[in-house]
Amino acid sequence: MRLLIACYEPPGFGGASTIAYHLHSRLLEQGHDSHLLLFLDKPHLDFYRLLLGENYANPSGLRGVRVCQRWPLAAVKACLEEISPTACVGVGWLATYYVAQAYPHRPCILYATGLDQAAFWVPGIEDLTNETYAGFRLPTYGPEPLAFDRCEYVVACSPMIRELILKLWPQWAGKLAPRRCGWPLYASRKACPTGA
Repeated sequence: MRLLIACYEPPGFGGASTIAYHLHSRLLEQGHDSHLLLFLDKPHLDFYRLLLGENYANPSGLRGVRVCQRWPLAAVKACLEEISPTACVGVGWLATYYVAQAYPHRPCILYATGLDQAAFWVPGIEDLTNETYAGFRLPTYGPEPLAFDRCEYVVACSPMIRELILKLWPQWAGKLAPRRCGWPLYASRKACPTGA
């Protein structure tokens, strides 16, 4: 099975991308056919290079790491067709959104590392059962919920993220793993050897 892991931003810049990179590294060490696709926006490439160095996209020189623009969608589709994965894991909703949209004929799992829309709701989380809160409709539109809608399965990185998903989008409870997945923590031990 050829597995694609997709994420937004380079490893070392964000937690989700760092976990995705170390998961890819661990899967390669175990002999799996793993590929990592990093969505990086062209205007940010010089910034990443200055901040993280010349090897910002692949600091350990792992095989199977590719960089792709997330727009136009045809570029994403071309990257995915070149890799030709059997299944895809989007680490974070943004990567999942682009992978599921450009490559809908392959199963896609969303590993939810956070929820952007939760920022609107956290102060009044107990009121999420209401149709409206603070003058806003519940966030059931836009690219973040579309990522949840288009994936086959959702794994939350923590109990808090899992509960927020259930509160924000109860219609996807059937897609949600019963508990958080431990493999990102396992994969990131290399980055955090003390277990802190």
